[in-house]
Amino acid sequence: NTVPGVQLGGGVEYKSLLVRKEAGVYAARGAAGHIDALMHKKNATLSLISDCTSCCDVLDILKQNSNLADEDILIKALRKIRDILPIMQGMIGNHILKKEWPRTFAAIGSPIHSSSANAQAELLHTLWSIVSLNQWYISDLRSGVEMKDIIRVMEIHSNHYSVQKYGCGLLAYISSCKKCALDLLGDRDGNIVQMLMDMLKTPSNEGHFQGNALKALFRLSSASLSSDTPSEFFQMVCCAQGNIHDGNSLANAMHTIMHTMQRNPKDITLQINGLRLLWNILESDIAVGDDRCDFILGKILQHTLAVKAHHQKSQAFHETMICTVSKMSCYGPNSFGEQPIPLFVVETMLAHPTSSIVALYGCRCIANICAQSPSSELFQHVIASSNGILAIIVCMDTFQEHRIVQSEACTALHAICNNSPQNKEQVWRLGGVDRIFRAYNSYCWSEEMSTTTKIRACVAINTLLYDCRVVSDDLRNKGIILKFEEEYSDATVSGELRQVIQDLLASETCECLRDIMTEITTCSISENNSIGSTSRLPTAVKAMKRFPTYVNIHEMGCKLIACIFASSSANDAGDLQYYETIILSLKEHSDTPENVAAACSALRNMCLFQMSYTQNPSDISMKSYASEVFNSMALHEDNVSILEHASGALWAFFCAQNSNALSCVTDNTISTIVRAMNRFPGCSHLQRNGIGIFWAVFSVSGRGSDFVTDNLVSTVVRFVGERESDAADTISAIDIVLALTSMGFQALEILLKNEMLIYSIVGCMRRYPHSPSIQGASIDVLSNIAVNHDIKTEIFQSGGTDRIIFALGTLQQDRTVVCKAFAALANLVSAANAKILRANNATTVMIDAMKAHQQIVSIQIGAASTLWALASSAAFFQDDIASLGGVEAVAEAMARFVTSEQMQVKGL
Repeated sequence: NTVPGVQLGGGVEYKSLLVRKEAGVYAARGAAGHIDALMHKKNATLSLISDCTSCCDVLDILKQNSNLADEDILIKALRKIRDILPIMQGMIGNHILKKEWPRTFAAIGSPIHSSSANAQAELLHTLWSIVSLNQWYISDLRSGVEMKDIIRVMEIHSNHYSVQKYGCGLLAYISSCKKCALDLLGDRDGNIVQMLMDMLKTPSNEGHFQGNALKALFRLSSASLSSDTPSEFFQMVCCAQGNIHDGNSLANAMHTIMHTMQRNPKDITLQINGLRLLWNILESDIAVGDDRCDFILGKILQHTLAVKAHHQKSQAFHETMICTVSKMSCYGPNSFGEQPIPLFVVETMLAHPTSSIVALYGCRCIANICAQSPSSELFQHVIASSNGILAIIVCMDTFQEHRIVQSEACTALHAICNNSPQNKEQVWRLGGVDRIFRAYNSYCWSEEMSTTTKIRACVAINTLLYDCRVVSDDLRNKGIILKFEEEYSDATVSGELRQVIQDLLASETCECLRDIMTEITTCSISENNSIGSTSRLPTAVKAMKRFPTYVNIHEMGCKLIACIFASSSANDAGDLQYYETIILSLKEHSDTPENVAAACSALRNMCLFQMSYTQNPSDISMKSYASEVFNSMALHEDNVSILEHASGALWAFFCAQNSNALSCVTDNTISTIVRAMNRFPGCSHLQRNGIGIFWAVFSVSGRGSDFVTDNLVSTVVRFVGERESDAADTISAIDIVLALTSMGFQALEILLKNEMLIYSIVGCMRRYPHSPSIQGASIDVLSNIAVNHDIKTEIFQSGGTDRIIFALGTLQQDRTVVCKAFAALANLVSAANAKILRANNATTVMIDAMKAHQQIVSIQIGAASTLWALASSAAFFQDDIASLGGVEAVAEAMARFVTSEQMQVKGL
């Protein structure tokens, strides 16, 4: 004690000092000894750990040792466990670890080491190594370790590479268990998704933990898709991008994933998991924003095709890639941009013929690519020309027992052959029909899958049948159609499959009808052949009755019947059942323009056939025939083809049934036809048919006065005045006008209101100067309408009188024309037109015509009346008649027909 002022004592005080000093020496020696003891114990623990041969021994040492706070021991123990695991991996049949092992790890991961990034990295690494051995360790871990603790460790050490790397690897394996994955998503509103998405944005040259992050996201999304809330994960992804239920946010997430993949093109695991995650995103219910969807998908495809060069030998990469491309194809061909996707799909299928995944999704992708779209025809050609059809058939041969591959292959063949006769023939040439039928007959343990495959096979065969005769013949020759007939009759077949089989049989029947019609139309039909062709009529009628709801069969059946009746001369072809079948078809399929046109064409030809070849026409049901055709015209007022065929059917019906059929005519009938003719004035067949119907109504039935309207008159007069009209139809039109002149005052008044009437009649006489029928009917019309001075003047000024005189001279040998001309001129001659008549040598023409028919009393009477009118109109005509021998001609006629009072009166 060297403190000043303190005396050195003796005795007890000195002894106490010595004791204290000695105690201090012993205390110092004790501390050093304790440290030595701890070091000795630590070294002993490390030695024990090094000598352990099982994971359980290491965990027992950790549980029984008080040195858990020593980071070196912890790290040594964790590394020892990882060293032992591969050695004991062969003992998978027995538990390598006791079931309570997660609690030990939870204890050593306590707050003692929470701040040590190295310790946490080793812990995560070890947990990852354990759970990667078997799924049951994931369940053990879930029961002993809180999932949120793992996420919290990764958040605390977010800048530590090893923690993130091993944490992502651990989460990726944990997420392979659906329950664990859903637990992770449920923690803190799915904060794990935000964390993993942020990791994708972290720059890294190696990309290890980004690859594990993608794997974890993929497995989390898969768990979500298979849960009761399939959109939960994807809503979290949208939240991570700053918006909920937003397609553009999901597109941003896809862009982030794609950017991560672009930074690590050679990391095959990262590429595969990135593609898998994209597949799940496209599978979700949240639609990717339309404004960015095609752009993002195009970029993904561009990147994927670019990195394909690094992984040419990896079947797993190609399987994943074709799966994702298949899913992208659901968004339509626009998502492909300019990428050669069809070629890639075919090349992949041919390069990996033993992969059922490539076969399955390759076929599905082809089906989507070739679906109906503006580019479908182009894609069909590209795929077929690059051996795509061969690739599909190879898949069907390789995976004969794989029902799903067979099913998808049938769908692909249907898509690639739809509306493509060349592809259909190629499928047939490569034996595709046999493969499809084999798929139909293949066994499947699942009744639902079996039915689906059968349905798709039927649809594929149905597609091949249509408009491809070689396939149709092949199916019949091989008995395949007979097999389907038997299946259709099987009561145990499901309703959906039965319907598809019925569709197939209907298509085959339609092709049979088409073949018959082709045979009839392409062959030169003699009388014997025509009898043979009528023998095909029952085939058409039977098909139409068997398939009452199939429009294509009814259309083809009606066309065949129309074709047969147009080319046949058999006496038994006008059976009433044919009418009934076609009328029923017209009624049931009145909304289908093609069928309506075909049915009306068939009815027309049948009526014309009946009128030409049978002496006793069938008693057609007038009411049903006329009403159904009228309804068709009213329903399709804007379809010129239907109006043309329907009006033709009505015209033929009225001609065949004569006046009896005209009882069906109503005001609506006439107005419908008038509207049609005025709507399509350029359709010559429609105009002719309409005129034919009017002719039957007004000239034959005598009921025309009930239907005379201004529109009707205008329509008929317009037809008369058209230069393009056929002579025969023009005669019918003039006959209609002539009939109207004889239907009473009201009809005549309506007729005379038409300003174009006289001009059209006179113009028609000019167009057909040598047609006795047209000249005679026109002269009658002019004669009948000349009821007053004004009309007579208009006829004269329009050149009507001149045309009558011209006809009298030109057709002098035609008794009918001469008789009508004299009758008309007797009414039309007046003092006002005398000079012009004389200039046209009217007197000479009249006297010559009279002399040409001296033995016909009616002509002589008409000539005398006309010469009387001519002599009364002007004095110079009296001299002309006398100088040209008219007096002598009249006198001779009076002498010949002395008993005819009219001749005597007119002559005198």
